[in-house]
Amino acid sequence: MIRYVAVRTRQREGRIRFKQKSYRINPVAFLFKSLFWSRNTKSSPLPWRHGNMQDMQLFPNSCYVYLMEFDEIYFYTATINNWTPLLQADKFKHIVLNSLIHLVKQKKIGIYGFVIMPNHIHLIWSGSKMNGKEKPFASFMKFTGHKFLDELRTTDEPLLAKFKTDLRNRNYLFWQTNSLPIKILDRKMLEQKLDYIHLNPLQSHWNLTDDPNNYYFLSCSFYEQEDKKFDWLTHYMDVM
Repeated sequence: MIRYVAVRTRQREGRIRFKQKSYRINPVAFLFKSLFWSRNTKSSPLPWRHGNMQDMQLFPNSCYVYLMEFDEIYFYTATINNWTPLLQADKFKHIVLNSLIHLVKQKKIGIYGFVIMPNHIHLIWSGSKMNGKEKPFASFMKFTGHKFLDELRTTDEPLLAKFKTDLRNRNYLFWQTNSLPIKILDRKMLEQKLDYIHLNPLQSHWNLTDDPNNYYFLSCSFYEQEDKKFDWLTHYMDVM
């Protein structure tokens, strides 16, 4: 299968440049390598190496966010429940984006790369301090869920019904409960995850753009064009 992907060339100052080039790639192998290469190493940063199963039982709905440590950088994937394309509408993407920006401006988190796709998000982020009585990662998941609920109650009851759940402590569930943080161990690993994030909108089954700089809900133009609308992002080379 021929697919157009963005080829990164790193400049002396560390910014990422993209050019269009055609490659023949195996999409399954590409996804596996991009997301799960670290699982087969002794230094695997999967969360159960940094927490315990008892913690997960205490927080069954969003257990992994409680295992993320402050002042560590994570690659984090969160998926809409049942892979429903809730985020296809820009108004829901903006809920996610505005929540992230708020936490950054409150100095609760730092974000080094992100993409908001129709049914999932990828983040490279870190936390710095508690947001009230909870970690900011958990606040993000809870706040966006509440905002999704408010919007759907007003505008789309049939879509809201798809998120009905039988869980004891809630009536609706918008994010899947298996959102997985992967601890970033070094700059090379971070760059590999950042490349994966910036390639997401180019995947043929999404076909969201032919240039990652033109996709609004993506951090690519921050690195490529020094896009001022992303002045709340932190360049990864400033921290790693």
